[in-house]
Amino acid sequence: MTHPDPETALRMLVARRGEMLSYVYANTLDMHAAEDIYQDLLVKVMRREESYDSDEHVIRWAQRVVRNAAIDLARRSSSRVRPLDDDVLDMMEAEWDALDAPEHSELIEHLRECLQSLSPATQQILELRYKEGLSGQSLSKRVDRPAKSIYVTISRAYRTLSDCIERRQREAERNG
Repeated sequence: MTHPDPETALRMLVARRGEMLSYVYANTLDMHAAEDIYQDLLVKVMRREESYDSDEHVIRWAQRVVRNAAIDLARRSSSRVRPLDDDVLDMMEAEWDALDAPEHSELIEHLRECLQSLSPATQQILELRYKEGLSGQSLSKRVDRPAKSIYVTISRAYRTLSDCIERRQREAERNG
């Protein structure tokens, strides 16, 4: 049994970004809030000092973190958005578990390769955000760019990484 360290866990969760964002969005109906919750999750992963028990533990832990954050946000929100019923959330989690996901080591390798394809400036922003845990505002000051530009860069990096990983997975399947 492997015991993923925080960096490996981070790579796993970046590869599952779409699932996590969809799950949070379903609870908040606010894509910006979903993105913030997801980014907070990644920061928590990088700040964690101990390894996880298993790959499954990483995913289960992340699901609980984003679920609780979405519920907390919905409760604090003055809008009429209500979190989904616990039964619906449980069904969504069961669906996640049922998905036929490729081997995590393969995903991690694809992510590692795809990260190298990003520009040095984007790599620096991601490193500052997730390794040093800087907020968007702190990053903005550190690299002397507007905060909105930082958020756009991170969002584009996610899309680029997601597309790159999917492309590499298709290539791997074709080359069997």
